[in-house]
Amino acid sequence: MRFPRELPVDGGIVRADGLDVRVTNLDKVFWPDEQITKGDLLTYYFNIADRILPYLRDRPLTLKRYANGVNGRAFFQKDAPDYTPPWVELCAIEPEDTEIDETVMVNKLADLLFVANLGCIEMHPLHSRCERYDLPDYMVVDLDPMEPATFEDTVAVAHHVRAAFDVVGLTGYVKTSGATGLQIYVPVADKHSYSQTRALAEKIGLAIVKADPDRATMEWGIAKRTGKIFIDHKMNRRAASLSSAYSVRPQPGATVSTPVAWDELFDVDPRDFTMETVFERSDDSFEGVLTKPQSLDEALDKLGVKASRDDISEGRVRRRVRRG
Repeated sequence: MRFPRELPVDGGIVRADGLDVRVTNLDKVFWPDEQITKGDLLTYYFNIADRILPYLRDRPLTLKRYANGVNGRAFFQKDAPDYTPPWVELCAIEPEDTEIDETVMVNKLADLLFVANLGCIEMHPLHSRCERYDLPDYMVVDLDPMEPATFEDTVAVAHHVRAAFDVVGLTGYVKTSGATGLQIYVPVADKHSYSQTRALAEKIGLAIVKADPDRATMEWGIAKRTGKIFIDHKMNRRAASLSSAYSVRPQPGATVSTPVAWDELFDVDPRDFTMETVFERSDDSFEGVLTKPQSLDEALDKLGVKASRDDISEGRVRRRVRRG
């Protein structure tokens, strides 16, 4: 594969942020059909770091590890591995009735390479930052097409969502999932709870299903979703995570979850955004997710949503720690 820069490996070590990051098995094939290797994956993240790190920084990361590539068995790992280097920051969270979890955060290039070297093809950050664990930074509407629904159908439903946002005074930012779907984010002010974002996303989704029942669904039974776009509002919860902007996905061609502008949606094919081609895109239409938080008060009021803020627990342990 062609990348802007080669991965600067010397004796199995990449020097990043003044630190030595050990990288292994770079010749191992992760995408057999395309002969894309683990080394290609690390080289991609080395090159895309400036774009992806703002969407990962200070967020607990769910590790999904593909030790044997996309055709092998993947497994989730919540706690940081015992061999996590001391320079990787961890988030210590005290869930209810369980032991404290220490979760990896990716705050710099060295962290990103360490995680990718674990076989993490995807980067799955939580919707909130470590020190604000109970406060989501965004509401998300996840659109997942069920065959034989097409990407064009997904785009049509996404524009329904945008129209609904316009009515209630919200601005949404859209990206491809890296597979067949789309994900729309609304950055929110730091006073809103997951109960509020989830209830608001549900209300909007139900309105869209009512307006376009032949195309959109919120049915949880998989058989009832056939041929429609599933609107998943339950992604708005503490434990949920989605692949970040610029994350690779374990899909044919090594596709990438890519921000897109609303006016180009009808002209894009998400399969065209890959580890190799994403560097051809220069603008970041998703940046508002980081810089333009919005109050949901007007939208909640207009739609009659009465969700509480009771799920904000001030007593929960939320801190950043270092190993070593």
